[in-house]
Amino acid sequence: MDFSRLADQLGTSPATALPLLFLGGVLTSLNPCIYPMIPITAAIVGGSTAGAPVTRGRVFVLSLAYAIGLALVYSVLGLVAGFDFRMPAVKFPGFGRLGVGLPVAVAAPGANS
Repeated sequence: MDFSRLADQLGTSPATALPLLFLGGVLTSLNPCIYPMIPITAAIVGGSTAGAPVTRGRVFVLSLAYAIGLALVYSVLGLVAGFDFRMPAVKFPGFGRLGVGLPVAVAAPGANS
């Protein structure tokens, strides 16, 4: 498959680009690392606390807070990556890779817990 002109095609047609990029994001979220989090998230959002009744309003507010929180975090990460896409590891081949890779390696084991 030749994807060399994909950026040009998506750039000229935002009406086509937005649904395709949304679909790509949804497909990306269906990776196996997400599956263990589905029941945990459902229990937090839809579960009751100390026998309190679950209302639709509470579930809606918790779901909205969860979605806005995820959108905010990923938007900030996207902005940071977009401002300087040259990546520090490329600018500093030796210690740059260690400076970028070490925090990722330390944080990775706790990412799914």
